[in-house]
Amino acid sequence: MPLGDEKHKLIYDEMVNILGLNYVSDDPAATLAYSRDCYAVSTLRRRSPEFIVLPGSTEDMQQILNLANRYQFPYSVIGTGFLFVLIGAIKPYWCLIDTKRLNRLEIDDKNMYAII
Repeated sequence: MPLGDEKHKLIYDEMVNILGLNYVSDDPAATLAYSRDCYAVSTLRRRSPEFIVLPGSTEDMQQILNLANRYQFPYSVIGTGFLFVLIGAIKPYWCLIDTKRLNRLEIDDKNMYAII
């Protein structure tokens, strides 16, 4: 895992600029905790995510995805963590996007649409 190399630091700093220090982690304890679920097969996963991010808005999510495209790193998006065993990246700089802060709902009755 290239944890601590130049590209890792660059990605981490950019994510902190987008989300703030409280919503980005590259702490090995946090990434290991996110790499486990209730299925024993998840312990066979060879790589934990390198970054855990918690966007708070659709704009945050867009900026993280733009960053992933710019620096060419893989990402996965989770909501509940259920069936986490089915997702994962085998490439360096894997970012796990946890959507639990995306908890707002706007309903426009007149135009009949919802923003989630």
